[in-house]
Amino acid sequence: MSNFFTQTGFIGSSSTVRKAPKIDWEHNRNFSYVEAFDSLRQRCEKRLQTEQRQYYAYPFSYGVRLQDLINKPMGYVQAVIQGRITDALLNDEEIDGVGNFRFNVNGRKIHVMFDINTIYGDMPQTFMGII
Repeated sequence: MSNFFTQTGFIGSSSTVRKAPKIDWEHNRNFSYVEAFDSLRQRCEKRLQTEQRQYYAYPFSYGVRLQDLINKPMGYVQAVIQGRITDALLNDEEIDGVGNFRFNVNGRKIHVMFDINTIYGDMPQTFMGII
């Protein structure tokens, strides 16, 4: 695991909770720390915003591969994107599953809604892109 995310244990507990800098996506800065559910939500968002195999700073399996879906038929995109999002997110040990995918397509714009089943509970997630 990179230095960006740290693990801290609570006194009297054998479990660890991830702690990470909170990212302000709007202003592109870090200003505090988040733990547990919020840390996992942020990691999911970051993983979904990173094109797989494009940046050397990340492991080969980090992120989601979408570039090759540009200008492909939307039926194909819907079938493939579900598996790619699932594969990208299941690399985190705090995620138990990904499901309940719903798609809203308008021309080349795709809006994907799905649920992430985590050790903290279910987390609704949205992914939007132009494919």
